[in-house]
Amino acid sequence: MNQFLPFVNQKRLFASLLLDQAGRVGEQKHLQKSLMEAAIFELTLAIKFYCAEIASSYHSKNPTAAVDGRTLAGVLAVIDRHSPEMQEILDLETDGNSWLSSLQSCYRALSSAPEPGVVKKNQDDNLIASFSLQEQDWSHLTPEKIAEWIQSFSEMLERHRSVMMEC
Repeated sequence: MNQFLPFVNQKRLFASLLLDQAGRVGEQKHLQKSLMEAAIFELTLAIKFYCAEIASSYHSKNPTAAVDGRTLAGVLAVIDRHSPEMQEILDLETDGNSWLSSLQSCYRALSSAPEPGVVKKNQDDNLIASFSLQEQDWSHLTPEKIAEWIQSFSEMLERHRSVMMEC
């Protein structure tokens, strides 16, 4: 058995349990938000461990260096391997509309200090010409959206694992 498999399963379970609790807290908005954020962190860890699981399955000497699609590709390139699992993760990461890209954007927003808006004035008439914000506003994140991410990850995981077992 792959040494990372139990960590992936555990983190996926923890994300689901936290999200389930977030749906039960009713009007306690701060508690719900903290549980949803914790679920996002657990799901992100599950994906990180899944990248290491893939690297380990392909007999990488350094599977823990694989923490996302890009680093997984680098780890597999060292052993001259290219996997369809890695390619799907890379494709999902680069598709700005995918569940994985959205999850990663949300995680980055939650794990970094907010960037102040930058105001640029038009020098000709002293009006505000532009105002830049962070890449996406996750303040209205819902338990349903996180549930979709967990479901999408679970479907990908089960599909990949069934193919890897056949090999």
